[in-house]
Amino acid sequence: MREVKKGEGMKLAIIFPDKEGWTVDRFRESAEGRGIEVQTVAVTDDLIARGQVDIQIQQADAVLWKFADATLAGFLASYPILKDKPLINTGVVLMPSATDKFLQQQLLVRSSLSEYALATYRVRSKEHVEELVNEGVLSYPLVVKPAWGTNAQNICIARSVDDLQRVGKWQSQIAEPFISSLEEWRVFVIGGVVAGIMKKHRKDGADPDTTIIGGGARNIAEEDVHLSAQLADIAERVASLFHLEYAGIDIVRDRHTGALHVYEANSAAGWQNGFVEATGEDIPAQVLDWFEERLSAHRDNDVSRSVRRYLYRRSRRLPLIDELLLMSLLMEVYPKGDMIVRRQQLMGEDYASLRQAIQSELGSSRGRGVTYVRELLDILCRHHTVEPRKILGDALYETVFTDGTVNTPEGDVTRGNITAWVECLRVDKDTALISAIDKVIRMNFTSIPLVTLLKFAVYARLLGSPSDMEALIIGRARASVSWAGNFMIDEQEVPVGVSTGHTLRQGYLQSAYYVWLEALVERADL
Repeated sequence: MREVKKGEGMKLAIIFPDKEGWTVDRFRESAEGRGIEVQTVAVTDDLIARGQVDIQIQQADAVLWKFADATLAGFLASYPILKDKPLINTGVVLMPSATDKFLQQQLLVRSSLSEYALATYRVRSKEHVEELVNEGVLSYPLVVKPAWGTNAQNICIARSVDDLQRVGKWQSQIAEPFISSLEEWRVFVIGGVVAGIMKKHRKDGADPDTTIIGGGARNIAEEDVHLSAQLADIAERVASLFHLEYAGIDIVRDRHTGALHVYEANSAAGWQNGFVEATGEDIPAQVLDWFEERLSAHRDNDVSRSVRRYLYRRSRRLPLIDELLLMSLLMEVYPKGDMIVRRQQLMGEDYASLRQAIQSELGSSRGRGVTYVRELLDILCRHHTVEPRKILGDALYETVFTDGTVNTPEGDVTRGNITAWVECLRVDKDTALISAIDKVIRMNFTSIPLVTLLKFAVYARLLGSPSDMEALIIGRARASVSWAGNFMIDEQEVPVGVSTGHTLRQGYLQSAYYVWLEALVERADL
C-alpha cells in the first residue's frame, strides 16, 4: 500500500507581483517532497481584468501573500473566493504598514517597541529634506530610500545637501537617520516564532559608514545566547505588530551607542543572501510546516485542539524555563511519551541548567519574578517525585521560598488585588475564596486580564467548585484566538496594528491555561 505523505493533495498559492524568481522556485522544490502543489499566481492589472487571478486562487487551499503592493492586496482580499481560505501574511491585507517602510516606523513609534524605531519622514524633494534638516528634525548623515524596495536598492547615504543630488527620483521616498554599524541581523519569523537569526558582520577594514551590503559583509549565525534572545523578542513582537506570519525583520546596532534599531519588516523576505548556509535553518520547509498547520486548524472546528497543537509544535523555540512550564501545563491536558522525555531533558539530571535559567529570570529586569518561578515549580512537581529544594538547591530555594507561602493581600478581594488573590487560591487552595472572587469578576469582567480569569477558573475546577463565571470566561477566551500571526489566545482590545501581544513568549501562559480549562470541563461532562 502506497504511503500517503502528510501534505499530499494540498495546494498552496503564492501570490507575487509579476515574476516568480529564486525564492518561489525553492518553495516549489521543497513542496514536491511533501506532495504539496505550489501554485504561483502572478498578479497584474491585465490578469485581473481577464479573470485569471480569480480562477487560480479558487483552486488553492491556502494563500501566501508574498509581495509588497498593499493596495492590490486589499483589492484581492475583497474577493469572495478568499473568505474561506487561510491567508498567510494577513497583515499585507489588513494594513498597508505591513509593506510601507514609512508607516512601519510610525507604528513602531506608537507601540511598546518605540525604543527601536527610527525617526522617519516621507520626503518629496531635495528641498524638502533640507527643510527638515533646518528645522532640526533630521540631521546629516541621513538615508534616503524608497518606501517600498528590497536588497538595499536605490539607497542614498547623504552627508550633506550636495549628496542629495544622487537621489535618482523623488517618488514615495523616505528619509531617516543613518546608523553607522559593524553588524546587523536578518531575523526570520514564521508562525509567530523566530526561525533563525543571521548576522551580517562587516569584513575587517570595511567602511562602517556605508550600507552593510555595499561595505562588504560576511554572513554567520548569531551565537550570543543573550543577544539572540533579545533579537528574537524584538523580531517576534515586530512581526506580530504588523500581523505577518512570514517575515524577515532587519535589525541594526549603532556602533557608537550600542542601541538596537529596527530597519524594516519584509513581508516578501527571501533567503538567497546566504541565510540558510549561515544558520542551517530550512526556511521553505518551515514555511510549509506553517502552511500545513494553518490548513489543519482551518479545517478543524476544535479551537482548543488547534491551540494545543500550536503550543506543542512551537514550544522548542521558547527559552528553557518557559518551555518547561508550557510542557508541564500541556501534560496536565494531554500527556505523551515524548513530552515526558522532553521535560526530563529540560530539567537535566543535575538541574544545573535549570537553576541557572531560574537565577537569570530572577535577576533580569524583564523577569517575572518569584511568583512565576513558584508557578513553574508548582506545576512541574504535580506529577514529579522530586521536591523543589532538590531542584533549586538550598541557597536558591531560600531565595524563592523565603517564607514558604504566597503573601496574602490585605483586605477583601477587589479589582485591584484580584490577581494576587487568585495566586493565593492556587497555593493555599482556600475554597472560601471562590465565591468572593466570582463576585468581583461578575462586576469587573471585561477589565480583568484574561490570564487571571483562566487561572482562577482552572483552580476552581481543580478544587471541585467550578466558577459561576466559567462559561463566560471560556467564551471570552475562544473569541480572542488570534488567527493573524499564530493560534494564541490573545485579546485584541485595541485597533489592529497597535497590540504587540501576538507572540508565543507573551501569550503561551494564558493559552495553555485555556487548553487546560477546556480539558477539565470536557472530562467533567463525560
